[in-house]
Amino acid sequence: MGITLLCLLLYWLSILLTRWHHIAKSVHVMLEEQFEALSTRLTTEVEQNNSPEVQALQTMAADWLKRVKSWEPWSWDRCWDWFMWSRGRENAAWVAVHELERQLAAFLAPQAHVNPYLRWAHAELRVVNKPGAIAVADAIEAALKPCSDADRPLQQKNQKALLGRALAIINADRDAGFITLMEWQNKASWLIFAALLIILFLVAAAGNAVLFLAGAAGGYLSRVMRDPQGSTPGACTDYSHSS
Repeated sequence: MGITLLCLLLYWLSILLTRWHHIAKSVHVMLEEQFEALSTRLTTEVEQNNSPEVQALQTMAADWLKRVKSWEPWSWDRCWDWFMWSRGRENAAWVAVHELERQLAAFLAPQAHVNPYLRWAHAELRVVNKPGAIAVADAIEAALKPCSDADRPLQQKNQKALLGRALAIINADRDAGFITLMEWQNKASWLIFAALLIILFLVAAAGNAVLFLAGAAGGYLSRVMRDPQGSTPGACTDYSHSS
């Protein structure tokens, strides 16, 4: 019984450690780089980087960067992150990143940058392939057609509005995919914890600890053997939040 309890405890601790350093930590590093990159873009990719709008976005990016850096679980009030991660903070941070990117690209970038952004957004909306996305993609295609000089100011305003809407749709689709992955990761972690408790109770009630441990090891090895063969649906889906 003592050996079984020790094995289960070590297995659970290894899951917590691996989850934090290979998933949570990597997400935090990506978020830090995204907010630092946004701070740079708010200086180099806007026409008037001293305007109140740009300064407000720079303040927001700096606040979020400071918040992400404070998520390391080394203090007492953060230690629960080892056991309860994730609690939606990363999802909220990605929403903030995408809103900053949307406002930068659609409303603050010079007009020379809008057309390349629109062509990229047009292709991404076709990939999303939902009715709202297709409608905006069709409108972008029409807005990119040549027009007369008299109609150009109105066309440019229309292009920026379409770009803002397109980025909102694309980012919402990416955020939904990322949130789904995080939810499955959380469910899998707690299901593993529940399975370890069940094994412990069964060992205490019925004995045969070696058989239960062998079954758990067999299930783990089966999962490991299937992963390299690419049997997990959507394993290669790109949910990186690159802009």
